[in-house]
Formats: sequence, C-alpha cells, structure tokens
Amino acid sequence: MVISSDILQQVVAQAQEADWNNAVGAVLTKPTAANIVDLTTYPDRLAAVAPQMGNPSQRHRNVSAALDFLGLMNHGEQAAALEQLRARKQALVKGKESTEVTDTMIAALRMNDPELIARAKGLAGMVLAASVPFYELPDMLKTAGFKNVPEVKSAGADEVEPPPSPAMDETGDPEVVR
Repeated sequence: MVISSDILQQVVAQAQEADWNNAVGAVLTKPTAANIVDLTTYPDRLAAVAPQMGNPSQRHRNVSAALDFLGLMNHGEQAAALEQLRARKQALVKGKESTEVTDTMIAALRMNDPELIARAKGLAGMVLAASVPFYELPDMLKTAGFKNVPEVKSAGADEVEPPPSPAMDETGDPEVVR
C-alpha cells in the first residue's frame, strides 16, 4: 500500500511542525522563470511523478535524494543539501537514469528562491508518496532528521475492529431497547 497524499501531508506537517500546505506543488522541470509548472493539485499529480521514478535503482536514488533534501533543509543546512543532491545526481548519471527530480531540487537551491524551495519540498514529498510504502514513511522521516513524527499503521485485515458487543443489563443478558 502506497501512502496517500493527505496522510503524507499530515505526517510531514507534524514532523516539521509547519504548514506542509505551503510546500504543496512542485517544479517538474528545471525551475527557470519562464518554465515553472505549478502543481497545486497535489493528489492529482502523484500519478505524474510515479512514471519518472523509473526502475527500482532510480526509484531508490530519488527517494534517497528526497529524504536528503527534506532532512537537511529541515535543519537549515542548505549547502549540505546541495552537496548531497549533487552526489545523488552523479549516481543517477552513472546509472544512465533520469536526473529530473534531483535537477529540480538542485536548481531550487542554487536559485535560493523560497517559493521554488517550497515547491521542491512538494516534489520531494510527491516522490515519497509515489514510492514509499505507508508503514515505512515515519521511520524514513526520522532517519532524515525529522522530530515528532507520529506513528502510523497500515490498515491490515488484522486491525479491523470487532463490532461493538450488545449492552448488558445487571443479569448479564443483552439489554432490550424499548
């Protein structure tokens, strides 16, 4: 089960203790002034990100890049985030894989534009939402340095609540409603 965007928003918002909605949207192309794609329709765009994730190797590298970016930016370490993303991009290039996701985050950091950085955070969130199983996300966020990450459970069949038992009277017999 892949985590839904609304749950991702809730988890990340609580983890960052900030309003994640301000970071909703992303730049899927290199963020130049003339070529910005505004993805404010967050849930509708998850499907657009998923095909760009490519093969499992590329998916892993993009998820790692997204976590690096979110974790380091959460601690205000913009220079470290840029350096780490460049290393992730080199691994993608070496593997002859698409660098679109890392290029977007790198460009936002290089331009040092708060709005573009917020959009790149949105893209990183979408990468996670499109790739990371629901139950793994909290641990991944903690590893990336987020604080106060709420625990979430996958909705498995074994977690279904039993129906409420009928109310009993003093004798132990089911209470009759009149």
